[in-house]
Amino acid sequence: MITNKIKMINFKLFKIKNKFTILFHQKKFVKLIGIVSCDNLKNKVKEDLYLKNSLNKMNIDAQIISWQDKNIDFKKYDALVIRTIWGYNNNLKEFNDWLDYIQKNNIKIFNNIEIIKDNFDKEKQFNILDKYNIKHVDTKFIDKNDVDEIQKMLEKYGKIVIKPSISESGQNTYVINDSLVKNNININEISNKFENIKSKLMIQPFIEEVNNGEISLSYINGKLMNIVLRYCNIFSDKNYAENIDLKNIDKSLIDLSNTIVSINEYKDALYVRLDFVKVNNNYEIMEIELLDPTLFLTFIKNKKEMKEAFDYFAKSIISKI
Repeated sequence: MITNKIKMINFKLFKIKNKFTILFHQKKFVKLIGIVSCDNLKNKVKEDLYLKNSLNKMNIDAQIISWQDKNIDFKKYDALVIRTIWGYNNNLKEFNDWLDYIQKNNIKIFNNIEIIKDNFDKEKQFNILDKYNIKHVDTKFIDKNDVDEIQKMLEKYGKIVIKPSISESGQNTYVINDSLVKNNININEISNKFENIKSKLMIQPFIEEVNNGEISLSYINGKLMNIVLRYCNIFSDKNYAENIDLKNIDKSLIDLSNTIVSINEYKDALYVRLDFVKVNNNYEIMEIELLDPTLFLTFIKNKKEMKEAFDYFAKSIISKI
């Protein structure tokens, strides 16, 4: 309890310090950048605030804004950087309309429109991996009424995970045929659970090794910034992440990650997060996040290195404008 209060006080002090930074630099600002969030999270996420602070120190007027704000003239910004737009999948038509507006008006945005549209629909994402023969978790994309394909995957793997191909944060993610885990459903419940889902469904085998955690590697401008072992509370009660020292990571994982971030579709990305699971001593990609990933920069334990990471993020944005 005391620890939480201390964290809250430190967070408030940081926000006050950030305001003074803005006041000190406001006469020198040479560019205007929008750090794009959403109505619910604007000015509430540490990664956004630290990035804003780093940009302000570099004479950039950085503003945390919501993509949902109808009163904003997005054309006035020199660039937009998509960050905490979490929940966009619940307003997919509005989000697609917003992307179309950005594209039509030639507003510079990171990651760029092509990368975004190839990423938020996971079927396109996995098609890119297949194009380069990059091994990933066995994944099928099906119509929500295709019970036969679901049954085939069940017969092959015993238990499977099913979710919309456009989703995030574990929303509408279920496991079929394992009553011992959270979010378990049976095959007869599928039509009801996904009744309002417009996208396809994706199905994958339930990988027991997920209980050992996923390994996430975050890159900025092609540079590996940090690595975390994380647990998501979709199927269990674990929900935390911790940094991993680079020297404790298998070279094969680093090599595979570097290969992925350097392919043509991703090489110009401002940021990317790769999520892996280790299965039988091999690493399989579970997902590539190029739209709005948490980059876990605030999890870097050394405060000086964390500051340097955000400064590098800011410099990378400036270099791409």
